[in-house]
This record gives sequence, C-alpha cells and structure tokens, in this order.
Amino acid sequence: MRALVSLELSGNIGVIRVDNPQGNMLSQPVRAGLLEAIELAGQTSEIGAVVLLCEGDTFISESNGPELDTLTQFSSLQSVVTAFERCDKPLICAVQGKASGIGLDIALACQYRIANRNTQIVLPWARAAVTRMAKCLCRPIDAGLVGRSICADDAQEFGILHLVVEEDAHTTALAIGQSLAVRLPAENKMRFP
Repeated sequence: MRALVSLELSGNIGVIRVDNPQGNMLSQPVRAGLLEAIELAGQTSEIGAVVLLCEGDTFISESNGPELDTLTQFSSLQSVVTAFERCDKPLICAVQGKASGIGLDIALACQYRIANRNTQIVLPWARAAVTRMAKCLCRPIDAGLVGRSICADDAQEFGILHLVVEEDAHTTALAIGQSLAVRLPAENKMRFP
C-alpha cells in the first residue's frame, strides 16, 4: 500500500507529495502525513527548500463527512496550515485543478504559489482564510467575488498566485525550489529510502 503523503529528497529540495486517490481529500491520514512531512523537512538541515506537489488533477481538497463535525477536527486542519506557516525554509507549491477552503489555506501558507493556467481559485469567506489571503494581495478584491471561483490569471493579478504556467506546474515549482535551496556540500547530503 502506497503512502498518501511522502517526503522525498531531490538534490537539496524536500518534495512533499500528496497522492490520495480520493481527490487529494484532506482526510485524517493525509493531515497526519502532511504534519509529519513538513516537520521533518523543517528539521532536516540537508533540505534547503520544500516543494508541495499533489498527484492527479486536483490540489488538496477538504474532506467531507462526519470527520469534520467536531471542533477537534477543525483544529487538526488548522494545525496543518500553522505547521506550513512556521516552517523556516522556502515553501513552494504547485496548484492544479481547484484550490479552495483548507487547500487554499495551505497554498497561502507557502511563500511561492505556482499554478497551471486552467487552475481555479475559490475566494474564501471564512475569517481566518480571508486574513491569510489579505497578506498576499497586491490589490483589493471586490466583496462580490468572495466565495466565487476566479481563474489563475486573475488570481495572479491579485497576488494570490505568483506564477501561472502553460506547462506542468510541478516542473516549474521544482525548478524554483532548486534555485531557492541553499547549496550544501556533497558530504552533508542526507539519504532518504
């Protein structure tokens, strides 16, 4: 059985991959995997930058169902976002499909957000997400757009995304991660299984 979240070393980049066949839903095992991966990446001196990638056609999406009915589960979601915000290494994410809710929160916690041109961003209405997004904006968003989808180009104009690409956002995010990573002597390279 493959892991829903993995951390791999690629040169001196820590690559966190989410591969949940159920639309990359942020289920409890995915949350636990993301927390473990970002904490390990932050503590590993051989990692100079972290890149977050999602397999498939969607970015991280909210889990639906009874597991989010409690305040404890909501707190668990926010702990993932907080862990990404507190990581002291450059964080780059590749967004594809649709980013909304907690998935958008995680993307906004990354310093560099790259997306494919066909990506849709659903503007948040929750106070915590709006506050997080406001830190990224380079121009105000009309209140009528809150809760609606905007295209990647518009999201870039607002400052939500840093770069919109025609080709694979994964490749671009990895290249940016490599350029931001601190170069380490070869003898200090860590081996991941």
